Amino acid sequence: MKRGTRWIVVALAATIATVIFTVFTVDLGRISIGGKSLLTVAQNQASKYLEREMTIGSISAYLTPGKFAFHDVTIKGPFGDSRPFFHADLVTAQFPWWTLFTKELNAEVTITGWRMVVEKFPDGKTHLPRLTRQSTGEKQPSSFKWRTMAVYASGGEFIYDDHLSPWSVRGPNLHFDLVRDNNLSTYVGNAGFTNGIVQIQQFEPMRADFKTRFQVDGGIVRLKHIDLLTDGAESHLDGYVNFGNFPEQEYHIQSTVDFDRMRHLFWNKATWRMSGTGDFKGVFKIPKEGPFDLSGRFASDEAGLGIGNAEWRFPDLHGDLQWTNGRFVVPSAYSDFLGGQLRLAYGLEGIGTAGGAIASLAGDYDDVDAYRFTRQFGMTALEPQGRMRGRVSMGWRNGQFGDTMVGNGTTSIRPAGGPVAAAELPATAPVIPAEEDFQKRRSLGPFAIAGEITYRFTGSSLDFDPGWIATPATYIKFNGHAIGGPAAVAFHVTSHDWQRSDRLFAAIMANYGHPVDAIDVGGRGTFDGTLTNSFKSPRIAQLFRVMYSPPSGE
Repeated sequence: MKRGTRWIVVALAATIATVIFTVFTVDLGRISIGGKSLLTVAQNQASKYLEREMTIGSISAYLTPGKFAFHDVTIKGPFGDSRPFFHADLVTAQFPWWTLFTKELNAEVTITGWRMVVEKFPDGKTHLPRLTRQSTGEKQPSSFKWRTMAVYASGGEFIYDDHLSPWSVRGPNLHFDLVRDNNLSTYVGNAGFTNGIVQIQQFEPMRADFKTRFQVDGGIVRLKHIDLLTDGAESHLDGYVNFGNFPEQEYHIQSTVDFDRMRHLFWNKATWRMSGTGDFKGVFKIPKEGPFDLSGRFASDEAGLGIGNAEWRFPDLHGDLQWTNGRFVVPSAYSDFLGGQLRLAYGLEGIGTAGGAIASLAGDYDDVDAYRFTRQFGMTALEPQGRMRGRVSMGWRNGQFGDTMVGNGTTSIRPAGGPVAAAELPATAPVIPAEEDFQKRRSLGPFAIAGEITYRFTGSSLDFDPGWIATPATYIKFNGHAIGGPAAVAFHVTSHDWQRSDRLFAAIMANYGHPVDAIDVGGRGTFDGTLTNSFKSPRIAQLFRVMYSPPSGE
């Protein structure tokens, strides 16, 4: 899912509703001149209501009766050096004069050339002006009823800056229309912008288009339908913003995400690749106090991960996720994997902390096809027949994967298609006949495999704890340092058939780019040694013992 999609919706819904309440809740009908200029009175009364300084450049009246113009209207920011919360080049208000006779003053407001800026400051608060009327519990008598019938705003711009995360949204070309529905005794409207920009931390900027339909219910703005189109994601939402208990809000989200586009936006320097699309369905809640919570489920028919020349496929990928303040987790995700099953868990803890977040990933797999697994690494000379199960886990500091990643894993392999060799040679055994029509480059062919492997790794190293692998003719015990500087892997080999063991080793060498010919050898035996240098260019040192039986007839 896209991190940008969830944040855009919350910020834009809240601020569009903010504009609505700002323009129709200032009670102009109660302004009294009292010996002061209308401009001064208007500014003072508006500032008192908003609990924030508001300035008006000038007020003028049109020739049309009941139509007034307010120029350069500005609502200041919460601090002296803050950008204005709201500025409009022109606000016009029209009051049909004949409504005076009914003691009901109806207004129609038009706003052009406006901008709203909402900021989350380092203290974690947005510090908005007061946007709803405070009830005193007593009804004040009034000769007139004041009501705004419509608000039309065009040529607007919305800006949201989170200085804590940091991330930002810019919504240019913003418009909204708000009208009173007398049948519903409420206000309804629509809003939208195009060619917006979302910037999340140091990641690539994302284009965004937004439109919504909404209804105003007292201090609550109900967003009936939101369409949000961003780079790599298409989302549909509905929800509400409670301005009487701000910042309380809640959204129900359905999104479709393009994995490849997400990779370019958030990991544009990565050498790995992603493919496929996924769907997300969940709920995003922001209470008045306490942490926000985004929880839901995701699913993909098939996701792809490309690393080097290998393409890893994850059919029927699905799982759960939760995002709260400072924490993002995928407690469980499931997928088919190479003929078996895979379960994943991911966590990112300490988001926004000075030292950086800590990431973790764990995977449990079962019934994985060993043959298909080796093919993922290009091992075409080996055809193992077995089923794998195991677990791998790792952790790292976010943004420093290669330098800080540490992990470990275990793998168990059960053989398929026949038995495998024992760790010890039998006390007595028949003579092994020579291979008929010996060919030094004959394929090894399919073979059963079993084993128990335990390993530890970092971003640049791999070490094996004591483990073993067995094929029908060969049993190998091993442990040691394999990758990251000179290798030093000690091993013990028990061969129940030297010829078949030799062809196995020749196939292994071929997979590492060093093809060698098999030799004509027979019998059984054991030997001990150490693999040094590297797996791609190995050397066998410290050979202690070889038991050799010549081919029959030699």
